[in-house]
Amino acid sequence: MAENEIIDPGFLFRHGDAQDIVTVKPGEPVFRAGDKGGVMFVLLEGKADVLIGGSIVEKASAGALFGEMGLIDQAEKRSATVIATAECKLVPVDLDRFHILVRRTPQFASYVMKIIVGRLRKMNADLVHRQGSKSPSSSSS
Repeated sequence: MAENEIIDPGFLFRHGDAQDIVTVKPGEPVFRAGDKGGVMFVLLEGKADVLIGGSIVEKASAGALFGEMGLIDQAEKRSATVIATAECKLVPVDLDRFHILVRRTPQFASYVMKIIVGRLRKMNADLVHRQGSKSPSSSSS
């Protein structure tokens, strides 16, 4: 694997690192907004909806990860709810495991940062769109 290649975390866990897979049935939460953080999840199989304030902000499928904010900022409560829409097989990643993965496979850190940056860019675009739609309309008197 090239040093600058970004890795899909599902690849890591499908090839020997998935010791403690968690299964979540359709309709059940992986976690809810307000829950304590401390663990992020890598979605190996299945589909899930990520909701903030009751609105779906992401439809996750195999290879997705969520809960990264709760992993990094453990003092804060979770800001999103994740509900399985199909049976999900997930790998929980706590901070110790995250550090091991990053040391062993630095590309994993790049993947996590790529996900975070993508979500931040989407939020920025949504904010700009909302601000644009709220601008006062010009009217002639």
